[in-house]
Amino acid sequence: MLAGKTVKASPRAPDLVEKRIRRRGTRTNSDLKTNESPAFICVPLWLKLGFSAYCLAASACFAQDFTQRGFLENTTYLYPQTARSDSGLAVSGAVLRYEAFYKISRSLRVSAGVDARTDTHRQTERSIILDWRDGKAKQPAIAVRRLSATYSQGKLTVEAGKQFIRWGKADILNPTDRFAPQDYLNVVQSDFLPITAARLTYGTQANTMDAVWCPTFTPSRMPLIGQRWVVLPENLPIRDLGSNFPGGSQYGVRWNHIGKAAEYSISFFDGFNHLPLIDTSIQLLTPVEVSFRRLYPKIRTYGGDLALPLRWVSLKSEAPYFTSPDTRADEYILYVVQLERQAGGGFLWVGTREST
Repeated sequence: MLAGKTVKASPRAPDLVEKRIRRRGTRTNSDLKTNESPAFICVPLWLKLGFSAYCLAASACFAQDFTQRGFLENTTYLYPQTARSDSGLAVSGAVLRYEAFYKISRSLRVSAGVDARTDTHRQTERSIILDWRDGKAKQPAIAVRRLSATYSQGKLTVEAGKQFIRWGKADILNPTDRFAPQDYLNVVQSDFLPITAARLTYGTQANTMDAVWCPTFTPSRMPLIGQRWVVLPENLPIRDLGSNFPGGSQYGVRWNHIGKAAEYSISFFDGFNHLPLIDTSIQLLTPVEVSFRRLYPKIRTYGGDLALPLRWVSLKSEAPYFTSPDTRADEYILYVVQLERQAGGGFLWVGTREST
């Protein structure tokens, strides 16, 4: 214990640090007045520039991984005369389409698309309900056009979801293209319909194996009764009993080869015909009435197609053999031969279609 003696304390370490800071011209909290706010942290310039560069790089990467597209289209068809069951001379329709693609990683990509439609001829549903299956007689007002995920790794590609699958080589008619139902409400311009399926593709530039499994059935959309493209007998009552859609899955495999002289493939399909058979019945009692129902029989096809470039034209051909366990369906061979000539910016197609 010290008595009557004053001990002088040595300078504290924080005081020495504060003096050094003062020499560099930096203000400390002790220099601030009581009515001033605390000083902000001074961020170095290089850190600001680095953070800005990181934000710009992240934005650029997102922009490269995400793409979108869309359009609004209006189409009008004019007819020189009316039909027996249709007095319209002009049919107009509009479609708004939006599609988006996002690349999650180097191997995984997600695709989505939606269509919104309307028309003047009652070929489109008026109820605003999002449709997924495309199984109604009329076009849905809002429909999912595509929603799928695609995984690619080396020679392997797997896509699952709602998508478009096209087989065959010909341009106008493709009898081997069994996973491509169409919308025939307007036979002048028929569009393809998407299906819900899982698709596996494995191959090189020369040889490709394609396997498809479809858990649900999507039929082709046929022309409406009472409009231009369906001609019925006069003064005969006809009753539409609707459609019987089959249950069960569909599958198919296809091998494609690209050679030096030609490209050809062979394919197998086990499923249902997306074009209907018309099953009719006649009531002979007075009054006479005819009833019909749409059926979609189970079929199997064994097919092949060929694309052969020649000196003046290109030859394209497809020929599947159709067989069915359903006695109401026929067994036949349907083949298509097409000659194609490109002149300038146009194409000329000459072809024939036969069944035996």
